[in-house]
Amino acid sequence: MSKIPDNIKSKYNKNAPYEWVDSQWEKFMIEQKELKAKIVELEEKSKTDDDYIGDLETDIGRLADMVTDLKSKLKGPMAEEYVYESPDGGKTIYQRRVGDTEKTLVVRGGEQMELFPFKD
Repeated sequence: MSKIPDNIKSKYNKNAPYEWVDSQWEKFMIEQKELKAKIVELEEKSKTDDDYIGDLETDIGRLADMVTDLKSKLKGPMAEEYVYESPDGGKTIYQRRVGDTEKTLVVRGGEQMELFPFKD
């Protein structure tokens, strides 16, 4: 059993056998008040974070609209969105659409790759 804290005195019971119980009760009550204050603080911070997340979602929506507008202005092969990947430092190159996982072999070995084919 712990001893009676020096900084917490019994408010309710002055009877010596119950001083320890009262001091533990006071300790509990102080901790409860501190935790309630922390909960209020975290709830306020949560509201602020929710506002920040809402602002980010709005910004993401605006950026998506900008990308859509830019894509609609592009013509020809530039309108396609591709990612080019090479697992062997450029000897073999795979092409895939942005967001897809399926790859297409574009260049094998030392072949020349034609990124922007000319149309007649």
